[in-house]
Amino acid sequence: MLKATDLTTLTQNNLDVETEIFLINVSIQYHYFTGETYAHITRGSDISFYTSTITGSPMTNNTLYYNVWQGTVVNKNVSIQMQKVIDYFTQLGYTISRRSDDMEYLYWRVTW
Repeated sequence: MLKATDLTTLTQNNLDVETEIFLINVSIQYHYFTGETYAHITRGSDISFYTSTITGSPMTNNTLYYNVWQGTVVNKNVSIQMQKVIDYFTQLGYTISRRSDDMEYLYWRVTW
């Protein structure tokens, strides 16, 4: 999560990063309580939050993130956003990696 001081110094939109982190956190909790030791967050993942169901996430639903990850498109902001997600979970002790099974969209694999 962002610190209050971050909000006054950021020059890029972090809504996608914060949304991504939130959705991955909810997914981790769900998978942990079902006895699993990993979570996959894909564009087809349904994440329930109160009375709403969210399918996928900002990064897993957008091919731009896959293309930047693969180096076929250069977009510094998108690279920074993905790195922030990776750094957040790595600092918490998780192993997180980007993967793809269709060479079009990325998904996250988080293990603990």
